[in-house]
Amino acid sequence: MKRVLAIALGAIFSLALAGPVVAADPVRPFGGVVVGVDTTAPPVGCPDGTDWRYVSIGSGQIHHLGRVDLFVSHCSRLTSPTTGVFGDGTITLTAANGDTVVLADWGTFEIVFGPDGGYSIIDLHWEVIGGSGRFANATGSGGGAPVSDFSTGMTAGPIWGEIAY
Repeated sequence: MKRVLAIALGAIFSLALAGPVVAADPVRPFGGVVVGVDTTAPPVGCPDGTDWRYVSIGSGQIHHLGRVDLFVSHCSRLTSPTTGVFGDGTITLTAANGDTVVLADWGTFEIVFGPDGGYSIIDLHWEVIGGSGRFANATGSGGGAPVSDFSTGMTAGPIWGEIAY
């Protein structure tokens, strides 16, 4: 009996010296709704063939960040009179406490004209490429379906995906 107790105590002591087991960051749902005011600029810093640099500044509500400030900047080009692609840019989401999540973004858009004016229907893809605070080593990816309303100069819509931090 003493020998079994000694072996058990030895095993417990060995495990204690090994240190705590650190679990991998859990993957969590990530997303919400963002709204931004759009502008366009010359394609400075964009690849050849880019027609304009798209910029949108706004806000939203995102899981795990709460209320956020939004800054989007990427290169855009038309592939036909009513379709296009974008990329080579980022979406930066800044929480009220200053923590950030930076997403590389890319995708396609289709321009649609209706009785109320023109819209750009966006197929957004993103991947986490950086962050600060609790998101300093975050990973994740997802998509979105925002719509740009040319008459208001605003883009609004959902983003979704997963994040681990």
